[in-house]
Amino acid sequence: MITGRAGTCGLMPCGEGLLQWWFDQRWTPDAPPPASIVAELRERFGGWAEPVPQVLAAITDEDTGFFPHYRHRVPRSWGTGPMTVIGDAAHSMPPTRAQGANQSLEDAWALARALRTATATDPAAALRAFERERAPRVSVVARQAGTEDINKYGVLQARLVPSGLTGRYYTRWLGQISSYLSSRASDRDGSNSSTRLPDGSSARIC
Repeated sequence: MITGRAGTCGLMPCGEGLLQWWFDQRWTPDAPPPASIVAELRERFGGWAEPVPQVLAAITDEDTGFFPHYRHRVPRSWGTGPMTVIGDAAHSMPPTRAQGANQSLEDAWALARALRTATATDPAAALRAFERERAPRVSVVARQAGTEDINKYGVLQARLVPSGLTGRYYTRWLGQISSYLSSRASDRDGSNSSTRLPDGSSARIC
């Protein structure tokens, strides 16, 4: 991923000589799409380092699509009764922190865990518990992604921050927003780690 004042470019090899690419830039909500998306991209990103100009030279307007990002406050409740939603339906966000798909997977994992504890007489209670757990965490992700803070820092500022410090910060941040990682950390710390064995004794999982 390459970031600059013009926006962001993502490049990901996907096998068999193919390349997945995308460009992200700020856009006024009421402004119409450009007459030529490729012309707009070439004007904004054409002077960037390779392979960006090479990609821009190879694509046509038929290869491109114009997709806006929608931002909204993540609601506390995602459903009623025996119904809920997950993923973008509950918390759409820009790709700044690369957490859209990741948070959808977290939703699926947390929902499956909640349903395992649901009773046949009151599945709605399990769904509301799932929403209460996920909504605060996803709200943090959506709020930080919405700031697009990855575009705030220049090259010099980025170089002044040791890569090890950045890694520790990001790892700690992931632990705070991840239901899965938080659950694993809780198990390691010993909470909710006691299990009942068939003979009636208990064992502690460390």
